[in-house]
Amino acid sequence: MQSPNTVDTYGATELVKQLPGFTSHYRTVNDVQLHYVQGGQGKPLVLLPGWPQTWWSYHKIMPLLADKYQVIVVELRGMGDSDK
Repeated sequence: MQSPNTVDTYGATELVKQLPGFTSHYRTVNDVQLHYVQGGQGKPLVLLPGWPQTWWSYHKIMPLLADKYQVIVVELRGMGDSDK
């Protein structure tokens, strides 16, 4: 069994459970299903991980930002749990 900190599992939605107050969602845009993680309240703050990263690359700062913002981290097409 792999550790949740391995590269192969960074996009896994199960990791959201490690961040209280955050939830995993999907939205279809132009026939492409995109995965995003959302949490916090306030003005929206959208984070877009660079290639080849997933939402998990922001997991350490997301709780801090969620104190003031509604944090939305979108996995780009082909990354993590978003469609290829």
